[in-house]
Formats: sequence, structure tokens, C-alpha cells
Amino acid sequence: MLHMSINIKQIRIINFLAVAVAFVLLAVFFIDFFKDPFVRQSPTIRGSYPGMVSATFFAIFALLISFKTKPQKGTLLYALFLALISQNFALQFLNTISIGMIPIWIEMMSFSLVCTVFIKSLQVFPRTLTQDNIRQVFKCKILNAYLHWSLRSYTWLAYPAIIFAAGFLSSFYQPVFNLTISFLNMAVIISGGLLLFVSYKKSTHAERNKILWLFWGVITYACLLIILLSIRLFNNEPGTIIRLIISSLMTGSITLSMFMSLFFSDTFDTGILIRRTIVDSTVFTLVIILYNTLEHYVLHWFSEVLHLSDVLISSILSGIFVMIFSPVHHRLMHYLEKRIKKRN
Repeated sequence: MLHMSINIKQIRIINFLAVAVAFVLLAVFFIDFFKDPFVRQSPTIRGSYPGMVSATFFAIFALLISFKTKPQKGTLLYALFLALISQNFALQFLNTISIGMIPIWIEMMSFSLVCTVFIKSLQVFPRTLTQDNIRQVFKCKILNAYLHWSLRSYTWLAYPAIIFAAGFLSSFYQPVFNLTISFLNMAVIISGGLLLFVSYKKSTHAERNKILWLFWGVITYACLLIILLSIRLFNNEPGTIIRLIISSLMTGSITLSMFMSLFFSDTFDTGILIRRTIVDSTVFTLVIILYNTLEHYVLHWFSEVLHLSDVLISSILSGIFVMIFSPVHHRLMHYLEKRIKKRN
């Protein structure tokens, strides 16, 4: 069995810290991104657009799961993986804006932690795997030996040490570094895919439906990574358009699969999630649109007819509109809450 010395409360605290760091790094990047038009026009940054969206979603998913999840180590470790991968994306973006801004050893440490937590989380999410489970699914002695070794507690240190050393040593020659990172990424994805396959084979029919999204997402990501690796091996770096297309498909597939796997693994109360994200956000958006529209026309009337365009007057009017619309929004949400409870 997989033994872990830290408890659920400690993992949750680590998750919140990791999410906080991810949001800070993303905020620093997006401030520079929107402040400097030259940054937005950079071909390298344009190729990172899918990653920007995914990194933001990963951090949000990690925060939601850490708050709403059932007390299960596998799910919390999976949330930690999402927070760490968001951090890793942010570090890469910051280095893209200013080469050398983030030391290579920090970026490699982040990457090695992402890879380690990904493998270790899939040993306990969506189910805890044992050596017997692996032995029953894989008859190949090499696979058995590797996966049995990966279950050991000391691989929490072995994995990051191996990945960090391989990536850091190759960083002194950029072409080798890119290929090394791609191969390491592939090895980690394959390791996670093998663990998912064991979980899939040992699960009941109902449990398999919860794994399928993540399973196919990992397979799709691996296939696209092989294509990208092949292009780098035979044609050096792909062009901006090719890289944008492949990165969009990679990040899109893995983001969708991660979200859907967690959604169907009872991580959230789906009714609450849908109501909070769809119903509440729609009502809030409509109220804000109405508020902004009326405020715009009133301020326009003050400026054109009364020739008043003072900042103080504008601020006072904004405060009045907030006082008017806040109770309206509250009453509307209260009404919808009662209607939903009656239907349930």
C-alpha cells in the first residue's frame, strides 16, 4: 500500500499556499501582459495564449476542490497538482517576457514538483492502488518493477531529484534542454497513464465512467506531445501557427478532461456548482449591464444638458446606483434561491 505521513488537513493547507502563490505569479504576469503592448505582440507570447487560459482555470479548480472536496487524500493531491502546474505555467510566462527573470533552477524545481505530484496523485486518485492491483493488470516484469518502485514513499524525493537533475544539466545547451523537457514530460505522462489504466481495470463499471474523461485526456495529450516531439526532432522548433494549434489542442484536451473527471468524481455538489457558476453569474452579469447602462446615460445627460462632469459628482452618482441595485440583486437572488429549494 501507499503510505503517506501527512494528513488531510496538512495537504489542504499546502494546497491553499500553492494556490496563493499561483495567483500571485499569474497576477504579476498579467499586469505586465496588459501594460506593455510589445509583450502582447510577441510571437512567443501569442503561442502561450492557451496556456494562459489553462493556468488560470487550473488555479481556480485547485481552489474550488480544496474548499469543496470530500476528505480524500487522492483528490486533494490532484488539486495540489493543478495548483503547481498553474505555478509552472506562470513561471514560464514570466521568463518569456523577460529571459532570465526566473532562475532556471527555480523553474526546474517547479517542473519536477509538478511531475512528481502528478504521478503520486494518480496512485491514490481516483482510487488507492496496491502492488497486487499492478501485478494483476500488468504481466510485464519491467512495468511491474517500475510501478511497484513508484509506490514507495521515498520516490517523493527520488522523482523530483531525477527530473530536476536531468532538466538542470541539459539547460546549459538550449536545443538539448527542450528535447529533455519533452522526453521527461512524455515519461511522466506515460507513468500517469499506466497508473490510470490500472485504476480503470480494477474499477467497477460505475467507477470507470468517472475515470474515462481523465484517461482519454491523458492519452490525447500524450499523442499530441509525441507529434510535437517529432517535429522538434526532425524540424527543430515548429512555427508560431503550428505551435499555437498544437498547444491549444494539448491544453484544451487536458483542461477539459481534468475538469470533467473531477466533476464526475463527486468532487463537487454538482447542483451547487451549476447554480453558482451559471445561474448566479448570469443574474449578476445582467444586473451589472443594467447598472452600467443607466449610469452611462445619467452621466451623459449631466454632461450634455447640465454641463456637469466633475469627478466627485460621478463618484456620488455611482454610490447612489450601487445603493439602489444592491438590494435589487439581493432580492432577486433570494427569490431564485427559494424557487430552487422548492423544486428540489
